[in-house]
Amino acid sequence: MIQTIGDGLGDKTGARERIIFAAIGILEKDGARGITTRRIAAEAGVNTAAVNYYFGSKEELVRQVLSLTLSHGFADWIEVLEDRSLDAPSRLHAALSIMLEGIERNPGVVRAHMFESGVMEESRVALGGHLSSFLDAAATLLSPTGAPETDLRLRLGVAVLAVMSAGLMTEQVETVSPSGRQGIILALVEFVTGCRPTVSEELEARLAELRDTAFSSFQP
Repeated sequence: MIQTIGDGLGDKTGARERIIFAAIGILEKDGARGITTRRIAAEAGVNTAAVNYYFGSKEELVRQVLSLTLSHGFADWIEVLEDRSLDAPSRLHAALSIMLEGIERNPGVVRAHMFESGVMEESRVALGGHLSSFLDAAATLLSPTGAPETDLRLRLGVAVLAVMSAGLMTEQVETVSPSGRQGIILALVEFVTGCRPTVSEELEARLAELRDTAFSSFQP
């Protein structure tokens, strides 16, 4: 769905991409405060001068990593909703499923965006902007009339927040929903669209394709 991180950036050795992947890994494990120039260099297999060469400073690297993780996630979810090979409830099921799995794979990154003290206010503002744009686009793509609907947008917002919460409390999901993740997603799709999709083999196969493509962007 999305070009790999280093595409079009003149990074012939892959150093820039390795630095970004290393920063994402540290962000996931230890939050933004765990990112230091020395640690990034060691984990990326570059010297410390390379970090400054490509990004100017550690702070700019953190800013770009936070921006990339936001933009990639929201872009993937929108592309799933644009897949007209599926009906609207199935598209929403696929998008929420991929959203939940992405958060479960990278809860530290999500926590850094939403809760970590010391993370730039700019990132939180960007998160709000991406979420607002996503809800506008999703409400249009899922509307039976083809026009955005206020109530649909509100229900979508509730669904996204519910998925974020579920993704950050993986161990408690079974307590919240005896039928597990699938039950949560199906309930949210019905809440938003009024319809509960049939999880057919065809939908599962298409979801597997979309999942592979969505997560391939952040595979080093």
